[in-house]
Amino acid sequence: MISSRPLLFILLVSIFGCKKLDHLNPLLPTNSEWLVPIANGTASLGTLSLLDSTNFKRNIPAPDLGFPIGVNINVPAFTYNHLGPYPIVVSDWVKEIHVHTLAVSLSLTNSFPIIIGAGTTITIRNGADTLNTQNIITQQPISNDVLPGETFSINFQLSDKVIEDTVFLYLDNFNSSAQNNVTFTNNSSQIVIGLNVIAVDEVKFYTDRTKSIRDTSDFEITNQSSTSTIEDSTIAGHLKIFMDNALPLNAGFQIYFLDASKRNVIDSLFDTQIILQGAQTNSAGSPLEVTHSIDSIKISAAHLSKIKQSKYAVTVLDMNTFNSALPFVTANNETYLNIQITGDLKMNFKL
Repeated sequence: MISSRPLLFILLVSIFGCKKLDHLNPLLPTNSEWLVPIANGTASLGTLSLLDSTNFKRNIPAPDLGFPIGVNINVPAFTYNHLGPYPIVVSDWVKEIHVHTLAVSLSLTNSFPIIIGAGTTITIRNGADTLNTQNIITQQPISNDVLPGETFSINFQLSDKVIEDTVFLYLDNFNSSAQNNVTFTNNSSQIVIGLNVIAVDEVKFYTDRTKSIRDTSDFEITNQSSTSTIEDSTIAGHLKIFMDNALPLNAGFQIYFLDASKRNVIDSLFDTQIILQGAQTNSAGSPLEVTHSIDSIKISAAHLSKIKQSKYAVTVLDMNTFNSALPFVTANNETYLNIQITGDLKMNFKL
């Protein structure tokens, strides 16, 4: 996403990092107008938070095996062709992602009092139909027995796969050997799926959905001058915001400044969010147009004085797919969102 770090750093150096120029008359204040480049950021399919998380957990309850809880029993050898399905919602605003490269981690922790036998296979599907081989995302067999309390883990990469908004987890060929005098409890075994999208080819976004992407960073304004006698203040100026949107997503951009508790907003960079309508794309996800916006806001010494009190800054990028006649909108790697901020500032330096 678009980070606040370069914006804030350049802004502060430009406004507060003034050094004494020895050849100037030290008795005279100088006034000048600066056009200051402050930030230039880009959001793309590769930088958007497409998934709700990078790790998804799913419990496998002991009663799903069909044995009573809290009773000492002898368990015969058994096999389930398909234990499941266990649905997992991976995104609340994406219909499907065509990933070029996907890093996956899987772990299965056995909290049952019986062995999970070798040959048990962790299967992830885009649908619950076990007869449909086309919905299989991956199948990973367990090579060794997983004893009670042990964990099986594996890491791998997938290429050219489609990930839908909900995937279905199965333990196929779930098997266990005969074991005597065991007692099942309410403790569930757990599967953890880690998904890291490395490269994306295409994304289908649901319409009438919203997504807020936030990035919090430490923030402090300090005078970078090597001469303590310098007093500097902004007596007039504007921030100019240039936005180009080739994503089929409406975008709102804002930076909030927080106190040391991270709970109270001291001020914001803009009075209201900077809003830019999304672009139209074709069926392949390529932009048919690029929407442009140029906004200008006044910035004052009083405004900067409030900002100086803050300890944290939160960059917020609000995306939505409102006002679309289609059930979903498509974006490929040709789509992007650019934000550039410059400062047209009149400065008064007292040397």
